[in-house]
Amino acid sequence: MDQRRGGARRAGKKRRNHFAAAEIYSRMKLTQLPDDMLVLVMQRLDVKSIFACRLVCQKLSGLALHRDVWRHQSCFKYNDRYLMRCVCGLLRLAPCLQELAVWLPVRGCRPALTSTSCAARVLSVSVGNAAAVQDAAEAVCRQRSLGGLRGIVIEFRTQADASALLAAVAQTPGLGGLRVTAHTDIPWLAAPDTLPASSLKRFQCELRRETVDFANFILAAHAATLEEVEFLHSTFSTPLTWALLGGMQHLRRLKCDGNPGMEAVAACGSLRVLDLTVTHNRLAAAWAADFLRAAVQLRVVRISYEPGIRRADDVGADLVLALASSGRSRVETLALDNSGDQGENAPYLPSLIRALPSLPCLRHLKVDREPDGLLRAIHPDTAPALQSVDVVLGRGECAHAWIHGDAVKAVMSANPSLHVNVEAGAILCGDYDKMMCEGACAVGCHRELEECIRWNEEDYRWGHHLGLFSHDPTEKCSQKHSTEHKRCWILIPQSQ
Repeated sequence: MDQRRGGARRAGKKRRNHFAAAEIYSRMKLTQLPDDMLVLVMQRLDVKSIFACRLVCQKLSGLALHRDVWRHQSCFKYNDRYLMRCVCGLLRLAPCLQELAVWLPVRGCRPALTSTSCAARVLSVSVGNAAAVQDAAEAVCRQRSLGGLRGIVIEFRTQADASALLAAVAQTPGLGGLRVTAHTDIPWLAAPDTLPASSLKRFQCELRRETVDFANFILAAHAATLEEVEFLHSTFSTPLTWALLGGMQHLRRLKCDGNPGMEAVAACGSLRVLDLTVTHNRLAAAWAADFLRAAVQLRVVRISYEPGIRRADDVGADLVLALASSGRSRVETLALDNSGDQGENAPYLPSLIRALPSLPCLRHLKVDREPDGLLRAIHPDTAPALQSVDVVLGRGECAHAWIHGDAVKAVMSANPSLHVNVEAGAILCGDYDKMMCEGACAVGCHRELEECIRWNEEDYRWGHHLGLFSHDPTEKCSQKHSTEHKRCWILIPQSQ
């Protein structure tokens, strides 16, 4: 008891001291406030306001150059009219930046970029013509010499000899992230003689004939630390590319298209997440199928069809069967995306339904077409571990009417612990497309749907998000019934 009273007295004294300090600060002049408090406030200002502080008084003028004021700031030269006028001054005055993004060539700012003392944590450079490549290389070298660079983004918008720039990038030590994209040919002539210690964790690159040697160089140089690799529009690769990935010890996530030799990546025991893009290339789909059969270590798989497929015999429609064919699949999350097709069909659905019993660890499933056919196939025998299903209703379909439909009744009755997450364009009769839902809305039930409509009107967004469940709301379950992302939760009684 005495200990509790003593604790209460100390807490009361602490609150009184806090209020006393607040009262003192409220009476102080701006120049009397502690530096650390002013710096904390100035961190929340934009670049223009920080520059304005230099004209207020000598104290703020000095604090406007404090590293902590600038370390969260970003300079986007190509889309901020104010920064387009003051970027040179910014690079002369600011001690550091979170991100420096420029579109080269930039008129009048080359000396500032190549001689600045402003250390950027992330450097983003868009190369607009061949003459700008050398400027970009010098900017990378300058930031490298300042020692704070941890991420580089390079975008080529012109055909050019990129050797000097890519060599500067490859020789930068301490990088955690690297992204290289190209809209045209960027020859890579020779690898640099010296290599930094392996540090890269995230690597994104367009994998094509002109960039594959550079990509392989980066994969080899940073094999000891890479955790995430994303090949954007991977139209060309070599067996070495996939062999390097297969030998990595820490690779967790891979995003790529189907390519020859990719089955070698199945040897990477640490790989857990795969984001696979399927094109109309039948051979590429066959290589992807070989990989899925062997990669039993995967936990999260997303298969995207680009362009979308329309028939069950289209390329890649049955890839999910390859994923399940080993009988040893440990996939917990599976997403199938056919958004490239403008229709409402899901050609992959028959294969998915057949594969479900061979995916015993599957907990979360996401599809974007024909939810009724899938929901009718879900029961404890076919998907014993399934906790949630994400579905998308067709455009113009009333979500309220669908909630009262047979498919929802069947799946919720058969799977009391299941949660169905729904994305719908229209949620009630008269909402957007003014459809009729055969009387469901006229009954007057599920008034919480009106709250969902109000949320969307406030945010000026299209699309509603619903969550359906049938368990006792007071019971603890696997899903958090949160409205954080404007999801409206609907209880579907077992007796419905």
